This record gives sequence, C-alpha cells and structure tokens, in this order.
Amino acid sequence: MGIKKKLGIGLYYSDYLLKDEVLNFLSKNIRVYPTLMKNRWRRSILLMLNKKISLFMGSAADKIERQFIKKRYFTNLKKIRGKIANKGIARGHAWVLSPSNKNQVAKARKMKKGDILIAPMTRPQFMEAFGKASAIVTDEGGITCHAAVISRELGIPCITGANFATKIFKDGDMIEVNANNGIVRKI
Repeated sequence: MGIKKKLGIGLYYSDYLLKDEVLNFLSKNIRVYPTLMKNRWRRSILLMLNKKISLFMGSAADKIERQFIKKRYFTNLKKIRGKIANKGIARGHAWVLSPSNKNQVAKARKMKKGDILIAPMTRPQFMEAFGKASAIVTDEGGITCHAAVISRELGIPCITGANFATKIFKDGDMIEVNANNGIVRKI
C-alpha cells in the first residue's frame, strides 16, 4: 500500500505534504488530515526567510503575499522570461488558472481551442485543456516538470519557471509565447 493511501489523502493533495508530516507519519503514525491538505491546496504560501521555513494558509497567505509581492510590480510588465521546456512559437489569448480560481479544473475545461494555458503548475486534471492549448506557460517548474513533459508529448511550445505569469497576464490578453527564446509577451 502506498504512503498516500496510508495517509488517507488523494494523489492531488499529496504535493502539499511537508517533509516532517511524512516522517512523523512513518515513525509515529501521526495522521495528516485531508481537510488540512485541501485548505493548503486552496491557498498557501511557503516562505523562507533567514533560513527559516514558514507555511501560511488562507487569509494569512493573502497577507504575506500583499507584504512581499506588490501588485504594482506587475502592472507595467509586458514580457517575462522563463525556461524553454519545448521549443516553438504560438500566439493566442491567455487562459489563466491562477491560485485564486476556486475550481481550476472546471475553468480548465472551459478553455477554447488555441488559447494559451497559463498556470502556477499543471496537473493531470487539466488534461482536457492541454488538448486545446496552443502553448503552456507555468510560474514554476523546469524542463522535467509535468507541463514540460505534456508539451513535448503534444508538440506544443512550453515555457516553465516564468515566475509571475499568472499575475502579469489576464484572461483574454493576446500574447505570444516564443519558446525558442524563452519569452512570453503581450502583443
């Protein structure tokens, strides 16, 4: 039996486990509650300051984001750089699955053919959107992350590690993904 099953949480939420929670479960059989994982998935920030890691959830995460990530930094940005995960060039309307979306999977299903999928990270639950996307851009990840692998399987351009793409671009923005140079820009 896998650890995720033993812990009683679904595969989707298992990415939000902390190392100590897994170790405590294995050594002391201390359970992790699915509702805690679901709340972390909805809204959380993991922050490292002075070599100390802190986890914030819900309104505390919102407060930390306002404190450290100012909106004004993003309002005038027209282009960003990221890691080239799969080469190619695509133009289309942005379809942003931001962490603030209550149900990212439902929004992903409504995506139109040719839109550019922008997300913090992709998940298998976005499969329907992948088939419609002309390109994928993620805030996080590298050349071996889920989005990179999917883009190579589908033969569409992909840029990962674009940091704040979900904050810079809005639904409907006309953008160009130049995955030959690692640039995403509004056009």
